[in-house]
Amino acid sequence: MHERPNRIAAFAVLALIGFGVSCWLYFWLFGVLRYWGAGAVAGCVTAVILTLCALGAIVVRPIPVKASAIAVLYVVIFSLLFEALRRVFAWGIPALTAPGWLWRGGVAALIATLAMLGYGALHGRRMALTRYSLETPLPVQADEVRIALISDVHMGLTIDEPRLRRELTRLAAEQPDLLVIAGDLVDDRTTPAQMRAACAIIGGFPAKHGVFFVYGNHDLASHGPTPPYTREELDGALTGAGVRILDDQIASAAGLTLVGRHDAGFSRNPDRAPLSRLLETADRARPIVLVDHQPREMKEAAAAGVTLQLGGHTHAGQVWPMSWLSRLSGVAYGHRRVGAMDAIVSSGMGNRGSKLRSGCTAEMVLIRLRHVDR
Repeated sequence: MHERPNRIAAFAVLALIGFGVSCWLYFWLFGVLRYWGAGAVAGCVTAVILTLCALGAIVVRPIPVKASAIAVLYVVIFSLLFEALRRVFAWGIPALTAPGWLWRGGVAALIATLAMLGYGALHGRRMALTRYSLETPLPVQADEVRIALISDVHMGLTIDEPRLRRELTRLAAEQPDLLVIAGDLVDDRTTPAQMRAACAIIGGFPAKHGVFFVYGNHDLASHGPTPPYTREELDGALTGAGVRILDDQIASAAGLTLVGRHDAGFSRNPDRAPLSRLLETADRARPIVLVDHQPREMKEAAAAGVTLQLGGHTHAGQVWPMSWLSRLSGVAYGHRRVGAMDAIVSSGMGNRGSKLRSGCTAEMVLIRLRHVDR
């Protein structure tokens, strides 16, 4: 009932922000061009053209977020920042504003933009192995189980076959008891050959108690173009490689109860089984590990007796400053306690949209879940 007013309000807010950004970009570009000697008419026309091009980079197919859109975002942020600094210095320390080319000529903002883009491109190649040590009063097989978690591989953009094989070999050296893939192994940019390779590699992971897969929104093509293969082909490649698919299903492994939820997509009322129904047959005497691609309904899971919830999807914001904004929610990345439940959200192995990662580090996760008497 309230969805249409909400959409109208969201569109109005975005339109207002877009108008403000457009005005700022135009006046800043006009000032920069005038500083470098452009005439009033030439400066005005060029500033309008550049502003329209910048808006086009953002508005035309905004999802996935492209490197060009990120570059425009950085120009806006740094031009605002350095103009504010110039005015502060002009008021308090005028000598610092002497190099006009640096401030009014836009050089400082452009250097900062290029530096952030360069950092994002270089940092996007890094892969961390993040470790968590958690405790539970419930009995755990051999008093400790080691869970390897990966998510958001998005096979084909920043993760190809050699790199996926190399990184999972590094993860396998930690000798985890099981491997969990929390969605988005592939997406619409993944070729059929890359899809099959990804499935074969994860299926060959030497986890003593198996490899388990939960769908993400891109695996199910609920966000973006349809991939060049069917869900049946993906299912066949996964199961043929020995990967267990948990899609609103429950399984037992390594003394744990694993619950894999159907991805919620982008629906307010997703078409998936209620958690209470999935847990009807769960052994409450053992730790319950819930795998849900998107970090949603954590309070519900904690109230239902889930021990550990695993997810991904957010990429931890992927690029600055979206990484800062996304973490304001408190569930976009890392470990948190929700009641008696632990929740871990991974930043993912791969990127979506562009190869830039300036706001976080790509990662694989290793969790030690230990039994401790309380």
